[in-house]
Amino acid sequence: MLLTKNEEERELRYEAELLVRNVLDALQERERVFRDPILVASGDCSEASLATFRETLFGFTLLTDIVVFEEAGDAILCSATMGVLKEPHVVVGREIESLVYLHRQIIVDVRLPFLPQVAGHHLERSRRIGVILDPKRARGHVPDHRWQVYSVDLSGAFIAHVHGNPMLRELAARNTLTSFFWATVTHCNKDLGVFCVVTANSPLSVARNQRVMIVLGGLTSLCIAVLFYLVSKRFLEKRLSVSGRILRALRHQGKGFACHYQPIIDMNTGRVAGCEVLARFEDEYGRLSPLDFIHVIEREGKSWAFTEMLFRIVLRELESLGSLPDGFRLSLNFYPADLCDENLQRIKGCGALAGLRQRNIQIVCEILETGMGHGNGMVETFRWLKQAGLDVAIDDFGTGYSNLQQLQQVDADYLKIDKSFTDEIDPARKSVKGSFFRHIVAIGEEAGIAMIAAGVETPAQVQALAAYGIPYAQGYYFSRPVPAVEFAKIIGHCYPVSANSQVAATARS
Repeated sequence: MLLTKNEEERELRYEAELLVRNVLDALQERERVFRDPILVASGDCSEASLATFRETLFGFTLLTDIVVFEEAGDAILCSATMGVLKEPHVVVGREIESLVYLHRQIIVDVRLPFLPQVAGHHLERSRRIGVILDPKRARGHVPDHRWQVYSVDLSGAFIAHVHGNPMLRELAARNTLTSFFWATVTHCNKDLGVFCVVTANSPLSVARNQRVMIVLGGLTSLCIAVLFYLVSKRFLEKRLSVSGRILRALRHQGKGFACHYQPIIDMNTGRVAGCEVLARFEDEYGRLSPLDFIHVIEREGKSWAFTEMLFRIVLRELESLGSLPDGFRLSLNFYPADLCDENLQRIKGCGALAGLRQRNIQIVCEILETGMGHGNGMVETFRWLKQAGLDVAIDDFGTGYSNLQQLQQVDADYLKIDKSFTDEIDPARKSVKGSFFRHIVAIGEEAGIAMIAAGVETPAQVQALAAYGIPYAQGYYFSRPVPAVEFAKIIGHCYPVSANSQVAATARS
């Protein structure tokens, strides 16, 4: 169905008014929380308070959670949906200014480690109480790229983008041929907060308008396509995809990638025996988590280009560190695709890898247990890697289905025990995974493979690992992953790693 320009504007105005009503409903739900004396008085993490929060949250449609902050701090202690958190969590997001409620804190694009599903949500805090709102519920059926909420001051001047497409306000303000193809409607409100909502149609809907096509003709249609391409290109550059950023970095010799080094500690001496190399990425558009770019590299078939690039970065940075301890082990994660027949030959001919070995650095190839596969293929791969002078470590051991016979067949050098098992070995705690730990140790000892405990974070875990006789450990208790310059400062450090007799008896019982 073709719409006239007036009909399109009426539809957009209706969408804008609907969005404003939804935003107002969200703000009213927020005020019901902040102005309710019972909720404010329940500003702690007791079971009674959490029950009150849950009962209140049940009657809302746009609020997704109610949280409690520290008395004097920025960390969340508990929430209506998650209860009391194991440890306080600091809110990550973009803070904007509130001119109406000066004592409140507003954070948008919120990220909470304990609630990954609220990524991109809106959080407001008044003293110790905070509420989380879902902008997707407020926008209804309107797509993300067709709406924007932004804050203004009392005179109507722009302050900050809040949610939606950050380009629409600028687009609506232009008086150019480009804005002709984007019909926009702006609606502002000053009831519960000073904000404006912009809604826009799609350029394609205007292009489909038969009368516009007849008037402009074929030549003008070509101009429309060109202009639409330029607008879309600018839009995409502003919101460049993760794939595009990663592929561009790989094409430019790894620009944006960096290596961080996490020490691996010899549990007999307490000294640094090696390190694991972990990739980090940051470009002009911001920082990306490894969880964001690792799967992109694998999906795009660039795993070996990425691995080889890391070898070059490591070789360059370790040369600046000077001498390293004898037998220093450098662990690097390999993708399963890196171990195909074609890439095995590339590993053998990798100049950066050869440079590392010339420095008497022992390279450890870490392979996920879940990515090992089955059959003789992986056995032959492990044999080839060892003949090439590489050590092999099975990463995240305990999360897959390897048995003793398979371990003896592949002849790995190290088993890297997954952090989920290390978390549960505190002798003071009784858990299912904690009981599995001694069986994992028995499997490693029976197979004659050295073990590395990953994710060590507490002194009690260090004591328990020493009691079990685990030869190597790695985790935040010793050091988080750091750049090469900082890693150079901790190479000679000695950590306390001995176990007392009581811990040893408890761990082995």
